[in-house]
Amino acid sequence: MIEETKDLIIEPKEQLQFSGPFDRVSNSKIKLQNNSTNIYLFKIKTTVPRFYCVKPSSGFVRPNETKEIDVSLQPSSQFQQMQYRHKFLVQYFATSKDVDFAAIDLSWSDVPADKIKDLKLRCVKLESEQTLITVPHEITFSTPFTKTQSCEFALKNSSTQNIYFMISANEPRKYSLTPNQGIIKANSDTIIQATLHAYDYELLMTLTEKFLIQYLSVDNLEEYDKSVWKTSADKKKDLLMNIILNVNRDELPDETTKENDLKQEIINLKKNEIRMKQRQMETIVSPRVVNTENVQSKQNSFSIYWLIIVLIIGIILGKYLL
Repeated sequence: MIEETKDLIIEPKEQLQFSGPFDRVSNSKIKLQNNSTNIYLFKIKTTVPRFYCVKPSSGFVRPNETKEIDVSLQPSSQFQQMQYRHKFLVQYFATSKDVDFAAIDLSWSDVPADKIKDLKLRCVKLESEQTLITVPHEITFSTPFTKTQSCEFALKNSSTQNIYFMISANEPRKYSLTPNQGIIKANSDTIIQATLHAYDYELLMTLTEKFLIQYLSVDNLEEYDKSVWKTSADKKKDLLMNIILNVNRDELPDETTKENDLKQEIINLKKNEIRMKQRQMETIVSPRVVNTENVQSKQNSFSIYWLIIVLIIGIILGKYLL
């Protein structure tokens, strides 16, 4: 269903649909298609912002451009009872001026209220559509994180359809998944091995990480081509799995240990510096010692030379005197 203005197409028109289960993130989309030569600015608001994450919640759509807005319903047991209160408002207006994203709020303040249009969307859960596969809500890795570790979980297909899936991590450098794509036949499951590679603990704890499982149904396995994944993008479903890092504080270095290690490192650096200075001094002093020995050797050679001359003169004089 499409809401169509003279130059802007908004999809969907009336309802923003979300599929369960609602104990994990459920995703939907709002599509804005600009067929005009103007720029459309938009804002998206909701009556219950604590339940939803909207990216982007404001911005602009350039001429002949289509923009998709990701709307994520956060895990909640109250959605099914309160969905009639959940609504979205899409506000938009056209401008012929170029837009500076940094000053986009100022652009709204300059627009007369009668120039701003809006569309209201009601949030609903899909009763007829069931989630075709189930996955664990979370996966846990435990300390120490300085060693590579693995654990397994199952993707279960409880439907009568064959499912093609792809699974990825938002931090692929730290995690690997085997297999990361494939087909799950009807009423069967597939075991996935997730590996957390050795990583710095303090950096790891600052990140919020998840696995993304995407899937769609496959009618005929023999005729199935992976290119269908791109051509059927509008039919694929997304599931998110949280990654939990189980921290055992006893296995982590305390602050005293870190401080002692730092002090020892400083001492080692100072010792290395002293050794380097001693080597430099030895390099400077050694040539002088060698030169002194050479001078002494030359002096000894010179004394012997004159001694020989004196002996020869003495012998000659002795002959004449005798």
